[in-house]
Amino acid sequence: MVRLNGAVLPVFEPGSVIVVEERWRGRLWSAEPHRVISSDPARLLTEVPAGTVGLVATITWGTIVGSLLESPTAGVGMTFIPISLLVGISGIFYPITALPGWVQGLAQVFPVYWLGLGMRSALLPDTAAAIEIAGSWRSMETAGVLGLWALVGLVIAPPVLRRMARRESGSVMEARKQQALRRYT
Repeated sequence: MVRLNGAVLPVFEPGSVIVVEERWRGRLWSAEPHRVISSDPARLLTEVPAGTVGLVATITWGTIVGSLLESPTAGVGMTFIPISLLVGISGIFYPITALPGWVQGLAQVFPVYWLGLGMRSALLPDTAAAIEIAGSWRSMETAGVLGLWALVGLVIAPPVLRRMARRESGSVMEARKQQALRRYT
């Protein structure tokens, strides 16, 4: 047991299985087994920088793409398939080393692979790095690529958003908002 601000927290061994129960009004709603990945705070703290830089990298590019689309419904249709393909080849669902070499190279161009690699390095044991490209977590490359995507996105996003704002006046936006509100009321 570990104490945190007076509260007693359980500590579980990595690899052990725990059952998480969800209760609603005193009744058992669900109970699911979960395998404990890591309980080492130092390893979990490596998730914070990788996650933060990865979010900045992906959110800025999502903002850029979203500002170039005409409507939200068009955006879903035009972005769902490419993003699904990127996630599919990024090593999130299965080891990237199982994919052909050209697909591995393509996946490494985009931030989704590097964000996933950073999360895997924080949450999985060191032995899991054996199934990664080059057999290591490549922490410096992860930080560099995600930082580059974030930096380029932060440079490109403001002018693109200004251009989008100039194309649409406040009255047009208000009219669209009122039309959307009428649809849902």
